[in-house]
Amino acid sequence: MKSRFLLFMIIVVFLTGCGTTGTGSADNKQFPPDEHGFIVMNEKEYKMEKGNYYREVKKGLTTEVTQTDAASPNQIAENFEDISAPPDTEMSFNLVGEPTLTAYLWNDQEREKEIDLQERTFRTPTEKGRYIYEVLAKWKNGEVSYTYVIEVE
Repeated sequence: MKSRFLLFMIIVVFLTGCGTTGTGSADNKQFPPDEHGFIVMNEKEYKMEKGNYYREVKKGLTTEVTQTDAASPNQIAENFEDISAPPDTEMSFNLVGEPTLTAYLWNDQEREKEIDLQERTFRTPTEKGRYIYEVLAKWKNGEVSYTYVIEVE
């Protein structure tokens, strides 16, 4: 009888420990981030617009997946207030946690090319014009797409 009780207690402790990866874990409190992502230029922050996101949360033996769909970055850019920037100016990103970042330049239809990020920073183009960017931020349990528009003067 004592051995059954001991076995029962071990199983309860084990199952309780397995449940700590649910919505109360540190990673999940950060995701999806409630705060917006920001571009930082000359010590001033500019808000990026959140697009779609994907989230995966393990709850015991199951996995809960949430995926949203939003307008494409070029569609979001239609209503985005451009960030004015001088040519060849350094910009960096300010996001919750330490996500892996990938940045893309968009044309009117699609992703045009990936932007080379050095230490989470990049430089604005040297030519005048309006540039639409998407930043894909990937955390351990999900990802968020952010959009911003730079007007190089």
